[in-house]
Amino acid sequence: MFEMIQRYKLVLVSKSPRRQELLKRMGLQFEVRNVEVDEIFSTSKPDDIAKEISYKKALAIPTDWLKSDTWFITADTIVWADGIVFGKPKDINQAYDMLKKLAGRTHEVYSSICLRNMDYFELLCDRTVVMVAPMTDEEIWYYISQHNPMDKAGSYGAQDWLGISKIVRIDGSFYTVMALPTHLLHEALTKHGIVYYNNV
Repeated sequence: MFEMIQRYKLVLVSKSPRRQELLKRMGLQFEVRNVEVDEIFSTSKPDDIAKEISYKKALAIPTDWLKSDTWFITADTIVWADGIVFGKPKDINQAYDMLKKLAGRTHEVYSSICLRNMDYFELLCDRTVVMVAPMTDEEIWYYISQHNPMDKAGSYGAQDWLGISKIVRIDGSFYTVMALPTHLLHEALTKHGIVYYNNV
């Protein structure tokens, strides 16, 4: 019988319930903390934008949190279409505008993670292409009124009604769209010996 052993303490630096859910589903034990940063970026490449914001969050971790036995995970997700970042909407009208632009076409989702301990940073990013079916105005307003687009990049969640009813194709990882490139995180945790598998 094999079990997953976790050798170090993990801290997810994120308020996202979706990221917390995914770490739990990965079988990880972790704490949740948060830092506040502006999400202003200095680059025009979508993967670099996501990585820059994840790195900025990692840099904002207070030094008194840093311990030799603790690793921190920060993350960022952006939706990218027509050379524009679709972040979290400021109000329901902006949410409507985003969903109207994303309906009936493909867009890209970039999710990055930064893994940090006392003296090490590792930045990783994944890209997934998403095809959304056409949506009527009634469907868009239904989604806005019945679900919460305000805390989601691009104003939608792949795991909720819109994803179930309107995403017709995904080229890449579903979990990258959901908010965390879990396969990259698992690979990094294993590589650094944060988790390993023991025959008991």
